[in-house]
Amino acid sequence: MIDLLQLQRASTQKSRTTLIFLATFLVVVSFISLASGNFSIAIDDIVNGLSPLQQQVLFELRLPRIVTAILVGAALAVAGCILQVLLANSLAEPGVIGISSFASLFAVLSIVLLDSLLPQWAGLQQYILPLSAFVGASLVTGLLYQVTKNNLPTTKILLLGVAIGIFSGAIMTWLLYFSDDSSMRQMLYWMMGNLAYGADLIYIAVIPLVLSFLWIMRRIDALNLLQFGEQGAFQSGIDVPKLRIQLILCVAVLTGISVSMAGVISFIGLVIPHILRILVTSQLRFLVPASALLGASFLLLADLIARSAFATAELPVGAITASLGAPFFIYLLLRKQDI
Repeated sequence: MIDLLQLQRASTQKSRTTLIFLATFLVVVSFISLASGNFSIAIDDIVNGLSPLQQQVLFELRLPRIVTAILVGAALAVAGCILQVLLANSLAEPGVIGISSFASLFAVLSIVLLDSLLPQWAGLQQYILPLSAFVGASLVTGLLYQVTKNNLPTTKILLLGVAIGIFSGAIMTWLLYFSDDSSMRQMLYWMMGNLAYGADLIYIAVIPLVLSFLWIMRRIDALNLLQFGEQGAFQSGIDVPKLRIQLILCVAVLTGISVSMAGVISFIGLVIPHILRILVTSQLRFLVPASALLGASFLLLADLIARSAFATAELPVGAITASLGAPFFIYLLLRKQDI
């Protein structure tokens, strides 16, 4: 008994140390991202006073972009954690199983409808677009939940997600083909993932994202029971159907708002929770906040690469995360024998 208590205390201390390290790492990466770019800002400039141009670059361009990366990276990583519990599938992730693609499709459809059919509503785009992405994310998440109730194998669930992604891509290809230049640029932005235009949605997005995260942390004990099986959670007095519906809404909010701010950014929800499960713990009380911190840092680093890789062009951050995450996903598929 004493050895078990000591192991639990050691695990808890390790998890808390990891959270402190990840928070510190996020702060460091944020400052590096704030100072880096084609227009560099040194510490001496900050100490001696910034010029008007430096202030504009720092506060109007880089700082909103960093906040966007933190919100989106944290939201996608937490959504991955919750989906893996909800679907009882360690490979579940908003991008892999089609949620991000369908949310992006609905966002693109709202762009087309506003530009072509309802131009008088164009001023409401910043409100309609995230709502459309949320609707698309909710529909797919609800569909996947209904599928899991039929006890389909993991392989079929993954194939269903792939099919949803292909279908969404096909519809967006048709929309691209018949769209004008202005709409085409916006659609390509959603399809490739980019953090350049999410600043306008920060004040709208931060409240539902924070509330979703706080609700998840409040129900973390129930989620821990759920990940070990519905029967045990039900016997512990948890209203499992109600909890699952709430989880679906949370995932839809996290994914829909992320897509509305940055387009499709894949693999963060897959890679980040797995890394932390391997290195730290599978206890959701620590895994969820740790995933939020590491997901934010990961997307910040990916955006830093996207902005700095070429002096004359900016790469889409979705391509960077996919390039880093896809090999890891392939490794997981080859490593797991039960899927």
